[in-house]
Amino acid sequence: MLVPEINEKDLNQIKQIGPYKRLSGIFAIDKPIGYSSHDVVDDMRKILRTRKVGHAGALDPFASGMLLILVGKYTKYTQALIQLDKSYIAELLLGVSTTTQDPEGEVDSIRQISEDFNSDINSITEKLKSDFEPGYDQYVPVFSSVKVGGKKLRQLAR
Repeated sequence: MLVPEINEKDLNQIKQIGPYKRLSGIFAIDKPIGYSSHDVVDDMRKILRTRKVGHAGALDPFASGMLLILVGKYTKYTQALIQLDKSYIAELLLGVSTTTQDPEGEVDSIRQISEDFNSDINSITEKLKSDFEPGYDQYVPVFSSVKVGGKKLRQLAR
């Protein structure tokens, strides 16, 4: 098994494990909007006074949601946890474009939504799948966290 069985009682509990009594644990943190996943990791490092802290999949700073924080010996399960299925709940604002392609930018265009999108969620999902599944060339937005020369592209762009 790639990931050990984690009992609910073990979640959000810090343990001292091994001969050196290093701190270890898995924490489910409700990350608020405005914080990066790295901000949460940094906070946990300070609180627990340990450097061996990571997360099992980043959430966008504009998103809130459950973030798994791994401490100590549990950091070795990062890749296995990232590969597990996840589900998301999203709110979409269709037809609005901003200068930065995120909520921080200024609105630069508003387009009328076609009739295809004025129905139930299933037809919207099918329409989007039909547009993206045959093949879609995605580009990295200039306001993204991709690093160029050691700096985040969004910081360089701003």
